Amino acid sequence: MGSRAAVQDPHRPLGEPEDIARAVTFLLSDAASLITGHTLTIDGGYTIR
Repeated sequence: MGSRAAVQDPHRPLGEPEDIARAVTFLLSDAASLITGHTLTIDGGYTIR
């Protein structure tokens, strides 16, 4: 899938596993204590198109 995504938008770098790790780290932190029932989409802005 990664190569297909790169072909669809060759100007945007593909995400890395660290991008997901940062989101998980945030959600496990006290800073996210009031976040409930939300879908966190991590796609580099792809769904905005």
